[in-house]
Amino acid sequence: MPSEAREHEVSFCGKVQSWANALFQEHPEWPFGEADIETYGRGTRKRSDLRVLARDDRRPLICGEVKMPG
Repeated sequence: MPSEAREHEVSFCGKVQSWANALFQEHPEWPFGEADIETYGRGTRKRSDLRVLARDDRRPLICGEVKMPG
């Protein structure tokens, strides 16, 4: 029987953040330093659901919104 449990986007992003940060620690040769969730960009009031920051200067490399199915 399929599960009726649904997951909130913030909870899902938290799991992705943990997974990504563990990978970034294992691979210092990658340019990615850290993943952040629900953070504001510079000079804007908009929040990104998930951001991946550069290892060297913490500038955003990937920013995006997460939408769960259903």
